[in-house]
Order: sequence, then C-alpha cells, then structure tokens
Amino acid sequence: NEGRYTEALRAAEAVSLEYSPDQPSWLVLHASIALAADQPQAAAAILKGLSSIEARLWEVLASWQARLIPSGAALIAIGQIKIPADDIGATALRSAMIAKIADTPKYANTRALALETLAQGTASLPAFLQLDSMARLVETYSELAESLFSQEGLSLDEPDGITTYLNQPVSQSDIRRRALAVTLLLQTPGSALSGALSLWLMRHLMEADLSHLIPMFFIDSGLGMDVEQLPAEAIMLLVDDALRRDDLPLAAQLQSLIDAPPTGVDHGAWTVRTARIFILGGEAKRGAEQLGEWLSGIKQMAPDSLDRVMQIMFDLQFIGEHQLALTLFEIAAPLAQTEGHRRELFFWSAQSWYAVGNFALAAAYYLESARLAGEQNPFWEKSALYQAAQALETGLFFDDAAKVYKALLGSSPDPKMQAKLRYRLAQLQRQRNRGVSP
Repeated sequence: NEGRYTEALRAAEAVSLEYSPDQPSWLVLHASIALAADQPQAAAAILKGLSSIEARLWEVLASWQARLIPSGAALIAIGQIKIPADDIGATALRSAMIAKIADTPKYANTRALALETLAQGTASLPAFLQLDSMARLVETYSELAESLFSQEGLSLDEPDGITTYLNQPVSQSDIRRRALAVTLLLQTPGSALSGALSLWLMRHLMEADLSHLIPMFFIDSGLGMDVEQLPAEAIMLLVDDALRRDDLPLAAQLQSLIDAPPTGVDHGAWTVRTARIFILGGEAKRGAEQLGEWLSGIKQMAPDSLDRVMQIMFDLQFIGEHQLALTLFEIAAPLAQTEGHRRELFFWSAQSWYAVGNFALAAAYYLESARLAGEQNPFWEKSALYQAAQALETGLFFDDAAKVYKALLGSSPDPKMQAKLRYRLAQLQRQRNRGVSP
C-alpha cells in the first residue's frame, strides 16, 4: 500500500520459502506484488494453474506485461473471463487491467469503455493499478473525437452536421458519439451548440445505462461547466438523475435554478413536483409557500390532482412540519369536491392539530371527519371517533372523552375493541379520581 514493492516482494518470497503456503488467496497476493515490482514472468509462474476469477485476471495481465501475449490477445482473453454481475471488485479490477492493456490508439474504443465502467469508483484497486479514471476518460474521448472530424467530415462551422451525426441510430458508434459530445462541450463552452449537446449527452447516457457519468460530467465539474448556464430542460434531467440516486438535497438545489416550467410542461404539475422536491430536499418552507401560492390562485381541481397535492401535506407531516401542513390543508379545503376528500382533509388536519398541541381542535376535526364518514364508511367513522377520544383524553377533557368512548363501546361488536374501550374508560375514571393528567 505504501508503494514499497521491492521490499514487499522480498518479504513475500521469504514467507513462501519458509512456509510454502499454497492457498489461492496468498498466491494471488504474491503474484500481484511481483507484478507491481515489475516481475511479470515470476507473477505468471505463480498464477499458473489457478482457476479463480481474480487469479485468471492477474495471469492475463502478467502474461501481457511479460510480453508472452500481444495486447489484442490479452484483451480477448480478459474479456472472455466471466464475472458475476454483483462482483463489483472483480469488475473494477478487470476494467483497470483493460485500461492498462489497451493504452494505444488502436484500442482507444476498448479503453474508453473500460474507463467508463471504472469511473463509478465504487471498488478499491491495488495502488499500482489506480488511475484518475475521469481524466483518462476525457483524454481518450478527445483521442476518439479527433479522428471523427476527418473521417465523418464534421466541422464546428456546420453544427447541423454534428447534430445529425449524434442522432444517427448506429449502436457501434455510441462510444464515438459520446466522445464527440464531451470533447465539443470542453472545446466550445457557452456556445450556441453547448445547450443542445448537453441535452443530447444526458439523454444518451441514460439510454446507454451510463447514468453514473452524468453527475461526474455536469455536477462534479468533469466538463468544467456552470450548471446555471444549462437550459431548463437539461437541468430538469439533472434533477431526475439526482432523484434516481436519492440525492434529494441536490435535486432541490438544482430545481431552484428553474424559475418557470419549460415550454410544454403543465404549470400545475410542475409546481406540485417542485414543491415536493423542495420539501423532501430540506427546503420545506420554500416548497410549502410555492405550493400554497399556486393553490390560492385556482378555483377548481380534479380529484386525482388533489390527491397528489395532499401527498405533499403528508410529506410535511412526515418530517414534522405540521404548521406548514395545516396552512396548506386550509388553502386546499375549498378545492375538495367529494365527501371522501372532505373527511380526509378533516382527519389529516386533526393529526397535525394534535401534533402541535391543540387537542381540542384536533378532537373537533376528528369528530367532523367521523360525521362525514357516516354509516357508509363505518371503519373510517370508528377510527376517527377513537382518535377524537384520545385527543380529548390527552387534552384533559375527561368527560367528553368518556362520552365518545362509551358511544364507540355501544356500537362495537368486536370483543377486542370492547376490551380496549373498557380499559380506556377505566383509565379515565382513575385519572378523574386522582385529579392528574394521563
């Protein structure tokens, strides 16, 4: 790990001489040390006959480094080694080895593909195989793009030709097309073409299952671009990518860069989406205020749309922002067109009133929700009544709580619920007798 490979090899040889260990893991370690110490022939000899995935990978690299096989044969051999999809370590190791073996212009395509995989950076590598995968990838892209200008007759003076080339559905040119897009973004920052290139590259990376490169290029300054200068459509794609990776704070930060919905995007849907991103991304007040302002300006809303809006109130309750939720419940109440929505608004508002300590109002809202449920929704009615009784009990309104519990007891056929209600009534009586809070 310290890069003292000659000393490490000397120590490994001493261990082998004294103890003759034959465990595959030891032999792989010994061979990798020999490779790091520039002793590839010794490494190949140590690995001969081993069948593990890691040993076979190291054997190919050792044979290539010892010039026992040419680069082409080594790349074919290493590509034929099957690695389980969930073996991240072996996948990263093979990608690093391929990048090392394919380090000539002839194999630039292969090198770029390996570096794209390696850029995920989720697995550790031996020190002598570590490299700045993003920098090397950009260099390789530049190498690939340079040849395209002459081969395909592309010119910066004819952006339409570049756009046409990028949009051609030829799978074998995918690596070269994204190489061209990245290189042009680096060479022409802020140009009229950069917005279209950014959009194309983001969509292409998503389609090619290379979404891990999007934040590296556009968020981590891999392309040296200012996110604020991107078109709104591109920023929305970055928001989508951040949401896929559950990076809610980044999604909220990016969403704040878009002042208005892009052309063709419904204003209401965009407002609801934006509010939820802000709320879940740590900017609850901003999201609630934006949603409340929009709700205050409309007079009618479809039931399905109101369901989506109410989900935002539930998000606020989940993170403990009950006062903000109550404000939105109040604004949304006139938009409820069905009895079902009205009873839900009263019920969930009651939960927030309870959470902020206004137990009397919480009970009143629960009771109204129960009334709206009526006989057609007996389970909802009984749940709301029980919640109302609990709110009254917590608020020390013992007589009122007892009345609700008794009403429920008289209408409940379930023995378990009857026992629960009798227990609550007994607790209330003890609290009255003691004159203390529950």
